[in-house]
Order: sequence, then structure tokens, then C-alpha cells
Amino acid sequence: MKSTSDVVIAGAGIGGLTAAIALTARGHDVRVLERAPSMSGIGAGIALAPNAMFLLDRLGVADQVTALGERVDRMDLLTDKGALLGGASSRELGERIGAPTVAIHRAALQSALLEALGSDRVQTGARVVGFEQDEHQVTVSIADGARETARVLIGADGIHSQIRAQLHGDRAPRYSGYTCWRGVTEPLLGPPSTMSESWGSGRRFGIVPIGGRCVYWFATLNAPSGGRDNLATLHADLQRIFEAFHKPVAELIESTPSHQILRNDIIDREPLRTWGQGRVTLLGDAAHAMTPNLVQGACQAIEDAA
Repeated sequence: MKSTSDVVIAGAGIGGLTAAIALTARGHDVRVLERAPSMSGIGAGIALAPNAMFLLDRLGVADQVTALGERVDRMDLLTDKGALLGGASSRELGERIGAPTVAIHRAALQSALLEALGSDRVQTGARVVGFEQDEHQVTVSIADGARETARVLIGADGIHSQIRAQLHGDRAPRYSGYTCWRGVTEPLLGPPSTMSESWGSGRRFGIVPIGGRCVYWFATLNAPSGGRDNLATLHADLQRIFEAFHKPVAELIESTPSHQILRNDIIDREPLRTWGQGRVTLLGDAAHAMTPNLVQGACQAIEDAA
């Protein structure tokens, strides 16, 4: 059994790392346990709205995040033919709040947070499977049989959180009714400071510049859950699904290697009225997993951390 830390955080995602940075800055001894075998880059793109960037600035990491990403000044909603349905100036919102909207590769964001925290505070290959607590401390059980003790445990272990399951029961998340493909490609096509989402019948396509002349795209389709892709035909399948969409949708799909296109069914959970109990609480998707439609999933995890 390891010596007692002030705080153990289960999960080294965006919320977990941000919480560790914030708590360390307040003088707490923090240890982060991450189930993945390494902190190698994963995921695709992500947009950080001004509420999140404002808080990252308070934690001293906003400048690095901005340098690695792309400032987004406008968000447009289009038809599948490219006609403008509406739009909003994210620059004006940012000026009111005092921080910009920044789009960035998720791996780059995670890397910036890890550098700010210090990798020595993160243990990889450590899947938290449960905990016990009393009035003095929490004892955290890891899958390999190891145990950690702390004054406080934060479950930042995502929508399938083991900490949430122990606190509130292991109920399945809700399927939203649509699946989503995501990819990153280059070079950037279109205005570098504008992100857009195009709506067709039962399907959507989003285009987001994320810095480094790269663009992140996402594509959704109303479909039954559990669908699987054939990598050999994936480009052709996506081109067929989105054949009615305007340029550069087809080009973005075609320029992204099939093995780098991610697919996930979009799920969420009913929000909890009470997150934690005693010396254990939750953060981010473990507490309030949401669909990505308001660009607030990671932003709310950052708010939790702050």
C-alpha cells in the first residue's frame, strides 16, 4: 500500500488533469491514476468555449493551449447544400467573457495539461476498480491488486466510471439515436477562424480548424446503436451517406486514412442530483455525461475542476 496522498484522481483525461493542476496549485499532494497503458495521443478535435478558456487562463495554461490550437471567431450553421441558416460571433462572446474560443486536437490539449501538471504525478496502467472509505481516508483498489490511500478520491473516469457505478449503481448510459465518425486531416480548407455544422436529413457534418493547418471533422447519422465499419469500404460508405453535402465534405472524408477515422455511438446519462458521498466525489462525464451538441462536455469538466 502506498503512502497517503491528499487527493487521488481516477482518470487522466481533460477533467482529471485540470483538477490535478488546480489542486496542486493550492498546495495539495495529488496522484492521478490512469487506466490506459500510456499517455499517447488519442481522439480527434475538441472546441473549448470561452468559459473553459477563462478558467484555463486562471490556471496558467491558456497561452500554451491557444498556441497549439486555433482561435475560432465565428460559428456557422449551414444546409447540406452549403446555404447559411444562421451564425454567431464567438469573438463577441469571448470579448464579453475575457477569453477566446479555441479548437485543438484532443491529444495536444492533453499533452499541454500533462506538461503543466508534471508526468511524475500520473501513473498509467492503473485501472481503478473500487474503493472503501471511513471517516479518515479512502482506500482505492487498482485492477492489478495494488491499493492507494488518500484523504479524498475524485472519480474523473468518464461515462463508464467505476466510481460512479459504486456510488450510484451500474446502469447503462442512454443512446442518443445517432452514431458519429470523427477524423483529422490537412491542409485546412476554408476560413481558418470559422467552424461550421451542416444539416441534412438525419445526418450532420461539422468542420473545425484546430491549428497546424489541420481540420477536424465529424459526421453524424441517425442509426441503430452498435453499428460497425468495414475499413476496406469505409470511404465509399461515408461518401454515399454524405453524397448530397456541399464541398469540401467529400474531400475531407477522402483525405483521412480509414484507420484514423474514429466511430462512436453518442451516449449520455441522466444528470445526478448528488455527485458524491463522504470523501468521494465525481467530475466531468462521470457526473454529468452529455452529448456534444453544445460543445460543453470538456468545458464543464474544466469548470468542475476549477
